[in-house]
Amino acid sequence: MFDGMAAHSAEKLMAATSDSAQFVASTAGQSRLITREAFVKSNENNKAAALERIWEPKVRIRGTIADVWAEYDYHRDGKFDHCGIDAFQLVKEGAAWKIVSVIWTSEKEGCKPSPLGPPKS
Repeated sequence: MFDGMAAHSAEKLMAATSDSAQFVASTAGQSRLITREAFVKSNENNKAAALERIWEPKVRIRGTIADVWAEYDYHRDGKFDHCGIDAFQLVKEGAAWKIVSVIWTSEKEGCKPSPLGPPKS
């Protein structure tokens, strides 16, 4: 999914997500539901260089379902924009894992430094 976001590629984002995938952004106590189509379109229309990185993911898998919880940082056009927590739910469809939901916080302050160091240019 992050590769699709960086490439502004609808094809990659669609391949990483289930047909019914939903996205929820939680910022300052307000939550906003975003459909798969709206997320893909927004990403395609936003031509800023996007870099989202996660670290130390906590992954749980049982049969054909999984979840991933990880801290992240997001950089736009090479500059820090925000950080938070990404929480993914996935389902195995055939041989592929597909994202069925993503919820994330978006925080501008109080971000811990990433153990990945500064982004590489």
